[in-house]
Amino acid sequence: PALPAYRLGYTGRQGTRKVDVMFFYQVELLDKTDKVIEILQKDIFSINWTYDTLGGCGQCQIGLRREFGNYGTIDLDYGIKIRRMPNPYTVSWSSGVDSQQLRWSGFVQQIAPVFDAKESVKLNCVGYVRQLQYVQVPNVTYANVDVTSIALGIVNSYALPGTRVLNTA
Repeated sequence: PALPAYRLGYTGRQGTRKVDVMFFYQVELLDKTDKVIEILQKDIFSINWTYDTLGGCGQCQIGLRREFGNYGTIDLDYGIKIRRMPNPYTVSWSSGVDSQQLRWSGFVQQIAPVFDAKESVKLNCVGYVRQLQYVQVPNVTYANVDVTSIALGIVNSYALPGTRVLNTA
């Protein structure tokens, strides 16, 4: 069966020819143990995200067609993953996770009501690198050690444990 995919598109130019390009995305909600608990597609009416030079995934805003008093199983610090999916009209979904490209990941930092013509919910999310602002590093003295070793020691001892930040270097 086809998985739901949020369709995003833009109109660009290829030489002098106008080209419509369509991408398909899947937005996953993960609990605090990284288990996918919901695919948010059917309720999304707006989505945008950014990338930061340092740290990768920046901010993400997701608008959901849900009442604020009944927005479901979403909680603060729950994970969000946005994957680019194959076009469901031209590619078989049986190709699995390998055909999905992770485009953004982070966590829900704020859940805000939007009181417009129709009530909705806005999720303000940030990349996992923002978890570093909560990490406490004790006053430690290093002697006869190069700067690279000090930085790696701090990252491996204090930043990586207890956060979802990954060391991809």
